Amino acid sequence: MGKGKKRERAYAAAGTPHDVKRFRAQLFAALAKAGVEKKIIYDCIGETDYDASERTIRRHVREMERGGDLHDSRRKSGRIAELSEEDWAVVAGWILTQTKKVTATAVQSFIQQYFGHLYDFGWISRRIHELKLSYKLAGKKKRKENVFFSDEVNQYYNFVKGLHDDGFFTGDKRRIVCLDFTTNKVSDEREKTIRNVGGPQPKLQGKKPTYTNAYLVCLAYEHDHTFRPRMYTYDPSFKSFGKRWDEVKKWCDMWGLDLDQIVYEAPKRKTQRYNAENASHVGDYKRLYTSAFKDAHILHDDGRAWKKKKNFMLADGAGMHRVFPPDVHQYLSVLDNELLAIAKVWWKQGRTNSDFAKDALYLLFCIQVLLEENIKRQWEKNFFLGENKLTLQGVEDYLAERHRMTDEAILRERKYKEAYVGWLEERGGLGSAASERRMEFVNKGPYWK
Repeated sequence: MGKGKKRERAYAAAGTPHDVKRFRAQLFAALAKAGVEKKIIYDCIGETDYDASERTIRRHVREMERGGDLHDSRRKSGRIAELSEEDWAVVAGWILTQTKKVTATAVQSFIQQYFGHLYDFGWISRRIHELKLSYKLAGKKKRKENVFFSDEVNQYYNFVKGLHDDGFFTGDKRRIVCLDFTTNKVSDEREKTIRNVGGPQPKLQGKKPTYTNAYLVCLAYEHDHTFRPRMYTYDPSFKSFGKRWDEVKKWCDMWGLDLDQIVYEAPKRKTQRYNAENASHVGDYKRLYTSAFKDAHILHDDGRAWKKKKNFMLADGAGMHRVFPPDVHQYLSVLDNELLAIAKVWWKQGRTNSDFAKDALYLLFCIQVLLEENIKRQWEKNFFLGENKLTLQGVEDYLAERHRMTDEAILRERKYKEAYVGWLEERGGLGSAASERRMEFVNKGPYWK
């Protein structure tokens, strides 16, 4: 090679030749312009030696129409080829549809397996940030495999529609009730403090309650306090005529509570401190309000505490009895969805954090004083009461709000998931079930007859 003459770089030929890509894109555009169905063109290209996915052909057609080069600049320069924005949308959609932990290693493996590129973790991290995705602390409650947001929307929609179709919300609104349990457990609460940057995680001094109690709560659509919350405890502070009985009576007088709202249960073992929700609590509550539950319309979750010998105890004698679908019960329950959270906020602000027996009773008070208008408003929001129509789009928007998602985040997630579903369809990954997995949020018209 002569001095000063630029050396030509030679790269080994790989994949589909550039001229074939351009010809294929030109042929596709010409046939489509002539009125040939795109599906027929894709199928015909699939019969050749240079098959390509629909996504790839569409991308090449767009590049050709813009007058661009079908070769990626990174590939021509010898650098690793970068994925297109469309491909990164597929990667983001894959991430968002996973129900198990997704790490940078998993993303790296997915890209390498399906797009043929091996990126380092720093590059992947930057791209994840640009896609407006981030690492988030996962909740402790495990989600069922293969249950997606679209499944939750469908379950919620079908359950609420069924209630209205069955006339669940007709009749005496004081006997349309929702029940649930909660506890005064504080072990999961975390506190913040100021410490040195880069230092170890601080450990704060402080005591925690010895006893954890179960609280059974029943709220009616038009709440008139017929049903009052009840506390079940192993704490000997609440034992009748025990050492602190006079204090307990004083607290009840101060907060407007009745002594029979407190149920002390002798523990079966001396070390027993956690009074978990169980069927005996439900049986006790039903005996207390037998006449009020007669012909009532009752809602609760599918927990074991509501059953005796596999039968739901509150179904006997009820006018209607329905159990929330497990995957969406936390959104349907007027207690799980907001009201108990409101009571817990009041409780955290007003408790002593030192006299735990008093704090336990204070939680009962915070639950009891929930405002009637807040309770009714939550019923109306959860079950779309007062609305003329129920649509899948309306349910999706409501659940997205419950997920604390902004409008921008909702649109971004929908875009990514649709890109991933489209990519799977092209690869044959969804088959005939593709249309079932893709949610089409359209107006379904009136939802009760």
